[in-house]
Amino acid sequence: MPIAAVQTKAGASVVTTLTITLDAAPTQGNILIGAWGDDAGEVTASLVTQTGVTWTDLASTSSGGGGTVMTAIGVVGAGASAACLMATDTSAYIVGSLIEVSGLRSSPHEASVLGGGTSHTSTTASLATVQPSQILVAAHRWAATGAGATVPTTPTNSFVMGAAARNVLGTIAIAYRIVSAAGSYSNGLPLT
Repeated sequence: MPIAAVQTKAGASVVTTLTITLDAAPTQGNILIGAWGDDAGEVTASLVTQTGVTWTDLASTSSGGGGTVMTAIGVVGAGASAACLMATDTSAYIVGSLIEVSGLRSSPHEASVLGGGTSHTSTTASLATVQPSQILVAAHRWAATGAGATVPTTPTNSFVMGAAARNVLGTIAIAYRIVSAAGSYSNGLPLT
């Protein structure tokens, strides 16, 4: 089965929980990739709850202007729910974005790099892949200082825009690219 992006959705919250509800329940055997950002550096996969999905941390980093961006991978099991909940103890400003992917091998994660910043373009570091035929997912977060007022729409380097969301403290977005050969890839995502 070829790799395909099935659906993508984003959301934002100004309370300590954020629920992102996909348009349809994810399919058993597929993979969900999520990116969350917050103002207090609390987001981890252990705080993600979704019936029928087992979430594991991939990478996290401080993003420009404060807060954190974190990525996680979710393996979709039987009876998975469309609703994905991120709950923190104190962070009151959470943004998140999800993408469901089909056609991946059972251990799909090869490497991670994250982007973020306070300027109008967020850029990831280069990611060198070894395996051919995979999906590259770029997670970007901008702090509201100087750049959080708009939502990005046009990723660079042949990436496709996934879902983006914003609140008063920041913006988050996922962009993706399906590749058929190993190589070195990066992504930029300008705010418009």
